[in-house]
Amino acid sequence: MTRLNQKWQCRARSPQSYAVSSLEVLYGADVKMELHLKRGEELLGVLRSYDSDFPWVNCKFEPTSSFDAIRPLFDEELKLLDADQMDEWETVYTRINSLGLKLIDTRDKKTIDEFLLHVRGNEAWFRS
Repeated sequence: MTRLNQKWQCRARSPQSYAVSSLEVLYGADVKMELHLKRGEELLGVLRSYDSDFPWVNCKFEPTSSFDAIRPLFDEELKLLDADQMDEWETVYTRINSLGLKLIDTRDKKTIDEFLLHVRGNEAWFRS
């Protein structure tokens, strides 16, 4: 197992819904997170949580046109992860990490600098 994969235990999976989510337990049934995905001050997309499967948070993803430039990296990392090509996956995800992406919680403006994010179409899931 590669170093990056060991750190995040990043096996990809598609987001799923469960009857009671960890978010509901932690924040109450009506509280959902909205996060901005940014590179510097550039907004790349909005993530709106709808469920969690600890440690993953499942979100609807609304990309901006700025995300188009990096979408191929996210497509490639999932393709490699799904194919269990972990050395190649680590190389691609290192490129994603080098972009300096951050998630910003719109409620309290707190920044999450270290996270693992997967994007498939209008779905995203992350852990921090």
